[in-house]
Amino acid sequence: MAATVTRRQALAGIAGVGLSGSGLAWYSSKPAAADVALDEWSVNDAQFDTPVTPVVDATVQWQYEVHDSVDFVRVDLLIDDEPLASEDLNTSQQAADGDTALTASVTDHSDYTGDDFGHGTETRLSVGVRLRVYGGGGSVLAEASTEDTATVTVAEGAVIAVGGSAQIIATE
Repeated sequence: MAATVTRRQALAGIAGVGLSGSGLAWYSSKPAAADVALDEWSVNDAQFDTPVTPVVDATVQWQYEVHDSVDFVRVDLLIDDEPLASEDLNTSQQAADGDTALTASVTDHSDYTGDDFGHGTETRLSVGVRLRVYGGGGSVLAEASTEDTATVTVAEGAVIAVGGSAQIIATE
């Protein structure tokens, strides 16, 4: 019986997206007028025995403080600097923090296909997140981003396993 990888296992593998590392940046037309932070960020390597369509499943922890009027906040999940998933948070708060869950299939990226994750492949990905705080007219008041790299490895050939249990019982 050939081993198969379930969607949950695929998510757990590439999406061993734990949050550690750090990213902090600030940007504003006024010096020291805005702070944006992303908490720790790291992405674990993933190994599979059969071809997969890897999915990145991330929880992004963020915070910001600006001194201008806010229209909305956008959180992006990036694969090799290309945003594959985003969430816009409609808010007018000048300071906030929170968590945002984002999920994206790696093969939605313009540079990757299923062939990149077939038998005997090893594919290196840059996985990042970006937080932008927008003001009136779509202007970016503050921005922060961070990234980490991970390798998705798919073994050569098949893996075979047999297992289970049995017992002998008496019938009456």
